[in-house]
Amino acid sequence: MKSKHWKFRIMAAFLVLAIVLTGCQPVGGLDLNKAFLNGLDVQSMEGRTEVSLHFDVDSATMTDEQKTLLALVKDMKFSLDSVKMQDQQTMSLKGTFTYGRGSIPFQMYLADNKYYIQVEGLSKTLVYDPIAAIASTSGETEADVLARIEAVQESTQEQIQVLTRKIAGYAITNLPNPMDVKLEQVQRTINNEQLSLSKVSASVSGEEMPKLFVGFLKNVLADEQGLNQFLDELIDFVLLIQENIESTMTAEEKEQLSSQGPLGMLKEDRETAAMLLRTMVRGALQEMVNNASELDASQLTFLKAMNVKASIYYDSNLLERASEYEMTITPPEGIETGGLKTFRIAINNEVWNMNKPVQADVIDSSRGQLVMSSDLSAREVLGQFDPSSVAYKLLKEDLKVNRQMVVLFMNDEYSDGTTKPYIVEGNTYVPARFVSEQLKAEVTWNDEAKQATISDKFLGIDMILTIGSKTALVNGKAVEMEAEAQIKEGTTFVPVRFIAEQLGGTVDWDGDLGMITIVRE
Repeated sequence: MKSKHWKFRIMAAFLVLAIVLTGCQPVGGLDLNKAFLNGLDVQSMEGRTEVSLHFDVDSATMTDEQKTLLALVKDMKFSLDSVKMQDQQTMSLKGTFTYGRGSIPFQMYLADNKYYIQVEGLSKTLVYDPIAAIASTSGETEADVLARIEAVQESTQEQIQVLTRKIAGYAITNLPNPMDVKLEQVQRTINNEQLSLSKVSASVSGEEMPKLFVGFLKNVLADEQGLNQFLDELIDFVLLIQENIESTMTAEEKEQLSSQGPLGMLKEDRETAAMLLRTMVRGALQEMVNNASELDASQLTFLKAMNVKASIYYDSNLLERASEYEMTITPPEGIETGGLKTFRIAINNEVWNMNKPVQADVIDSSRGQLVMSSDLSAREVLGQFDPSSVAYKLLKEDLKVNRQMVVLFMNDEYSDGTTKPYIVEGNTYVPARFVSEQLKAEVTWNDEAKQATISDKFLGIDMILTIGSKTALVNGKAVEMEAEAQIKEGTTFVPVRFIAEQLGGTVDWDGDLGMITIVRE
């Protein structure tokens, strides 16, 4: 079994975990359905959250590459030390990301539909404005985009809240309780306040998860009237959303939307569409029941390796004040895991000042802003970081956000005549403009002088290449190339090694594929 199968199954396990532990039947008289719905009414709060990962490994069986990666992620932690939600549109976060190279403090502030982000080592405040991003692609003014979005939100917000409650209530009503679930009264200090809380604890083994999941699906299938009513309400909601969206569209856009697939059918014949949807959903649910009931040996082996624990703390108003989740996976012998013995993820939360006045922490942007847009490259963002900072090393050396690759083929099957390299007297030529622009450099052409100028502002490089000459000017200094620059079919070609190395890249040649690869870290 391949290790990538394990990664997929771990993600699938989290999905099952969310379904099983989000809601249960009443425990010891505590109405968890009501408690969950109360959480949807929270309009303001303060809190803190921590997500931690731990890997226990057998380093003797690991490759050097795996050991290097392990050193970075072995005890990774994401801590939000301060979460302040002033209202549904205004909040702030302060926290730290910790991994093998060190810790990276950060701060975020959300207000007026804009995100402001500060990271230690970044010289400016990152700003993301989704309204401006939409306007730049749609051709509308920002005011028009905002008005359109607000109109849809205003007309659907109440329906969204109602539907969310119905979905949650319907799911929780049909969820069976885990076998190991208990309720106890405990004392806990949260934000320097001693509280008497109801603690609901559950432990679910991997083997039990399919049974809980199948139990949930069977409950849904048995409640045919409830399922049909739920689907009808979902259809009405979709139609309402479509109607609100169409109110902001042109006649031509409405016509295109109305003629498209399921939405068009819903509008033209709601009852037939509803009947088809009910049949499809019931068929899909039954198939899921069959599949979950017929797990093969490898799937059962994976489930036996997993264990999940959860504890949720509620106050006297049935508001969640704290929670602790932990998932542990211990792969059985014989499974290829790259030396992994145990993997554990833990998530801990605490909340206070719920529905009380809360003031989000505003970010000071006086040192300058870096506005995120489709034109902003990773290199430009990286250029605003202190090279000695932990964040810079994470982005450049570990995540390699600045890594760029250009691939060209000698074979006509892969490239057209514009970009296809060629060889003359042992020198491999590549198209100057194509390679330069792929590496985010700018190219200009002086037809009278027969010169191409390549500028890379990030590297501080200006190159002038003259057709028919082996001498290039790099930042005003003469540099000899292996061969002269040439024009072929209207395109300027230069020796590959020269242009790649001048722009900070390396060249690799694969003779079997006839492929040139230029990589710049």
